[in-house]
Parts: sequence; structure tokens; C-alpha cells
Amino acid sequence: NSGRGVNLINRGDNYTQANISNNIIAANQLEGIYVVNTASLIQDQNSYNRAQLTALEVGGGVPLGVDPADGAISTVRNPILELRVTGNQILGNGLNSGTSGTGLVIQVGTSGGNYFYNNPGGFASNTVLPKPGINGSPFGYSSGYGGVTAVVDTNTIGGNAGKQILFGSYVSTNAPPATAGTWSTTQFFTTNFWGDPLSRFDLFFRNDTIIEGTTFAAIDPVGISQINYATNLNGYSTNNPAFLAFYNNSDSFKSNQSATTPTTATGPFGPDAGRDRNATRQAARLQPFDAPLAGNPAAGSDGGQFLYPGLGASTWRVSSDSSIAFLTMLSTNNLLDPLAITNVFQEQGIPVIDPPYYVSPWGWGEF
Repeated sequence: NSGRGVNLINRGDNYTQANISNNIIAANQLEGIYVVNTASLIQDQNSYNRAQLTALEVGGGVPLGVDPADGAISTVRNPILELRVTGNQILGNGLNSGTSGTGLVIQVGTSGGNYFYNNPGGFASNTVLPKPGINGSPFGYSSGYGGVTAVVDTNTIGGNAGKQILFGSYVSTNAPPATAGTWSTTQFFTTNFWGDPLSRFDLFFRNDTIIEGTTFAAIDPVGISQINYATNLNGYSTNNPAFLAFYNNSDSFKSNQSATTPTTATGPFGPDAGRDRNATRQAARLQPFDAPLAGNPAAGSDGGQFLYPGLGASTWRVSSDSSIAFLTMLSTNNLLDPLAITNVFQEQGIPVIDPPYYVSPWGWGEF
């Protein structure tokens, strides 16, 4: 096959349940299994996407498939993908692929910004439900927010070009409109609020055999190899939204500044209202990013209800019954958050190289 073995895209507000099980997916010239979840209605899975990926691999480019004419409505679409990948042999793919991983590739675009400022923003799956058994189905597990819930169990993966497994986040919407209203020391109200769309990914990863081993040499769990060809855990060399989910449009509420303005109480984020807001993390109000505080002379009047985007629990989560080797790989490389995020910032992950101190890292949570 000169193309991909399995080529799957879920767009817009589609709710898709896909079962890829008990196949031999081998010797495809491009990726073995290539999956994209996107809020965009114009995302092209073939020629357009291929050309963009190739261009982006050598530096530069624009977010994949975002339609500027789509406007703000793109931010509230909820593409939901429940994916079962079990019992497959994914071998020897990707000889002519320009991507850094070619065995199993899952790209999770941002979506589902339809939540209010006191809502953290949700996860991909409903964790009240019991975990599916090994080789079980995630069908029906969605939380209702856009995202991917995937069972990847009992596959044999190896001999593919580059990384055997590549998981990536990216921006698939236009930027949400800036928050409008007043946040002063005496009053708080919003007249316009759009939540940041999030890349949400819940993964069950059990009993898989990775021939090259469960290491960063074989698995890229956060998409860093797309930007840095060599294994590099020091940080992303660029904050390209085609490879890293974040928003940085100016918003004096979401990035409440330390310099008091006529409309904003003193916040924790320095002079720049355009900070990179990590779109693989929920919104939160955590120390030391919790100003303005009650009792402070520069306190606002929101009562601590406005949550700052990109600071909280990771919306990329791996199940606690996943492969010990995979969990250990994440943990030993400081990519796995504590089981419970308290009111103090303690998130783990890979930062953008030389970021401002308030850019939170890209990593995983556990559920």
C-alpha cells in the first residue's frame, strides 16, 4: 500500500465509534494507523494534510486545517471519538512518511470550549464508569466534551520508521474571542466569555508489545519528536500550534496581569495578556497563580471563581491499570502529574524552551 494502512478522521461535531481489531497492518508506505480528531470542518486527511505535515516537519507552517472563516463557532464544536485498537500487528510501515512516528499515530485537536469561567473544562471520558477490561470497548464512555477515549491493548508494534507510537496535540479551532467585562477591586462581571478549547485524550494502554521497547526511543507520548528530531526532554524548541495545543490571543481576564489597569484587579501573570495557555490542561486557580486574593488590597471581587486556563489537571490521561512500563516511562521522565492536583501548582511535563515562568508543561495525568 502506497498510503496509510488505516486512515481515520473525526471532524466537527461528529460522534464516532471506531473498532480496529485483529488486523495485520504492515508494509504501508505511510503510517500504519493514522487518527485525527478535529473541530475543523475543512481538515483534509490526505493531500492537504500530507503537504502541511511535511512542511511543518522541516520547520514553520500553520495550524492544520483551521478555517479562519469559521470564526468563533469552531471553538464550541465537540468532535467525540471512542477508539478501540486491539490485537493488531502494526509492522514495518512508514518508509515514505515525513512524520516522526509511523506505527500508531493519534493527533488530538482542541475542541469543546463550551464551558463557563468557573468550570475547569472537562475530560474526554466519564470516569465514574468502571474501566473497560483488557481488549474491552470504550464505546459509551464519552463525557460529552470533544476528545478521544482510546483502548490500545494487546497489539504488537515494531519495525516502523521513526517512533513506533506518536501521540500529538494541536490547535484545530480559531482562537476564542477575548473575554469582555469588568474585573476591578470592587466589581466583577463578564459580558462575553468563551472557554479555551482543549485537547482531551484518555488512554487505556495495556498488554501491548513494542518490539523496540517501551522507551522514548520508540514512543513519543507528547509529540516532541515532531519538533525536535532527536530525543530531547529539555523542552519544545518552538511553540508551533500545529504540534502543540495552546492559545495565546490577548485576554486580560484569562491572563490577568500583575500591572493593575482600570478594568482589571491585580493578577499573577506579569505584563503580557498573551501568555501561552496550555490547551492540554484544565483551568484552575492554584498557588502561586491565584491572585487576586480576598483580603489583598488589590483583590478582585470574583470570589476566586474565575479559573485561569492552562494551569490545572492534564486533559491527557492514562489509566492506572495501563502498562507498568509505560507509566514508569512517563513518571521517570517527569511527565506524569501527581494523582491529585491540590491548590498548589505541581504539574509535570515538558515546557517550551525558555518560557515565561507561567507557561505550564505538557504532560499526562492518571485516572
